[in-house]
Amino acid sequence: MDLQVNIKTDESFHDLENRTRKKKIYAGFAGGIGKFGSNFSFLRYKNFTLWVDFGGGFPDIQFPGMSRMLPNFIPAMNLPPATIVLTHAHEDHIGGIPYFYDAIPENTPIYGSRFTLELLKTKLRDFRFPLERFVYHEIKENSEAEAGPFILHFFFMNHSVPAALSIGVSIPEENKKIFYSGDFKMRGDDHRVNHEDIRKFGPVDYLALDSTGSLSDGTARAENEVLSELEQIIHSWNGRIFISTFSSHIERIRNIYRITKKEGIPLGIQGYSIKAHLTAALEAGEIDFPVTSLRDPSPNAKKSVWLVAGCQSEPGSSMYKVAREEIEKFRLGEKDLFVYSASMIPGNEGMIYESFNHLAARGVKVVGIHSHEFHSSGHGKKEDILMLIRLLSPTVVFPIHGDNLHFSAMKQLLGKEIRVEIPDPSVIYSLEKEIKKETSMGNEVTLVEEKELHNDRSLYKKRAEMGENGMMIIIIRETERDLFISIRYVGVTSQIFQQKSIDHIEETSSDIISEIINSASVKKDKKIRDKITRLNKSVLGKTPLIEIFWL
Repeated sequence: MDLQVNIKTDESFHDLENRTRKKKIYAGFAGGIGKFGSNFSFLRYKNFTLWVDFGGGFPDIQFPGMSRMLPNFIPAMNLPPATIVLTHAHEDHIGGIPYFYDAIPENTPIYGSRFTLELLKTKLRDFRFPLERFVYHEIKENSEAEAGPFILHFFFMNHSVPAALSIGVSIPEENKKIFYSGDFKMRGDDHRVNHEDIRKFGPVDYLALDSTGSLSDGTARAENEVLSELEQIIHSWNGRIFISTFSSHIERIRNIYRITKKEGIPLGIQGYSIKAHLTAALEAGEIDFPVTSLRDPSPNAKKSVWLVAGCQSEPGSSMYKVAREEIEKFRLGEKDLFVYSASMIPGNEGMIYESFNHLAARGVKVVGIHSHEFHSSGHGKKEDILMLIRLLSPTVVFPIHGDNLHFSAMKQLLGKEIRVEIPDPSVIYSLEKEIKKETSMGNEVTLVEEKELHNDRSLYKKRAEMGENGMMIIIIRETERDLFISIRYVGVTSQIFQQKSIDHIEETSSDIISEIINSASVKKDKKIRDKITRLNKSVLGKTPLIEIFWL
């Protein structure tokens, strides 16, 4: 992938390494704080920096046209990792690494389960990056490894993706323990999970805790509890079934494969992402059937099942395209069933509901929207959180992987018995007897466009203004003899309304511009914009983005 890097750096943060050279434990939470996605935490001690995850985020309506959001680039560029630990293979935990490939030192050790590492390698290949730049360490069981002054403790944990890990970090010289839960739930079918090993690691001083389920009562269901519902609906529906789930939900996809094979129903896949995840799962030994063994049935087969990628319905995803009939071979109608076997990530609800409405308008039966009978979350609910708390007995909890609503719920859940420190994503903490905000690291998320990596938020402010109020283009040519002014509106009001008002606007605008040009005032562009903005508001009821071009 050929991306131009156009990041404007703040030189005041270039000395972060020097600011964190004291014999203290430093911790930062530079992604996944205050909004979902782009998870990134780090620890630093004795000039050794450990990264825990480095993920990619999701499109955001605040940044129209942006395809991906990455973590705060300031610590990423100024505190390069000596070691990276990856908790699991979800995009929001590993997806940022290819974009920062050149910023990560050569021969950096990367620890993760085999499935996580296989999927990371797939992403690096997609970017056409050599895999040999890094040194990969596969975690096969609950185990330990040394990383500079840290001892890393790996614990397999149930989640919605195979071979997820929680990470314990002990610092013998300081007699401190920190635990990163990663994304987790307590119930599940992974034979590698051993809660007793986690209990033995406790008590811990600090717990960085997944807060996604902090608003939900009870415990998250195990995946085998979803199996019977899927089996029943696949057996009973006499027509095509389209099932959208997370591409990384290998256990569910494996169950759907087994159900269709047992029923003798052909199974097809729509979406590269599912195929990529299944290939990585086969390499990691998490499934026993190759993707090549699946032959897409005829799109018009009366009885068939299709797995559809892109369950968050991002523009361009398979679910988005299927719902809008943008994939020519699929024309869904009254005889078809669409099963939503996923959950809506906060912020994506609007895009997903829009797709549901497109399907419903053509008579497609849509199930699984609210009842979740076809989905079990990979994130522990309130009781899961309390179970992990009881195992680890933390002194301080840092809620991560969530927004302010979830962090507030975590604080209410844990009450006054345990200190809850809501992280500031712009601060590096020192973990001493008292937690101290040691130094600022800014909060500059990295934004990905089709051909560019940048941090120019003003671009999206302009796009948002244009989306809300349209655009006004003013062309000014000043000569010794005369002043030429041309005005054009784009997407501001209806053509009829605009034509009724344009003569008055042009005449008044010319007077405003002439007056300002002939005055001794400075910042002429700003004054022209301010006055014409008021004119537009008065006449059209809109305040379009104004761009001025001098010829």
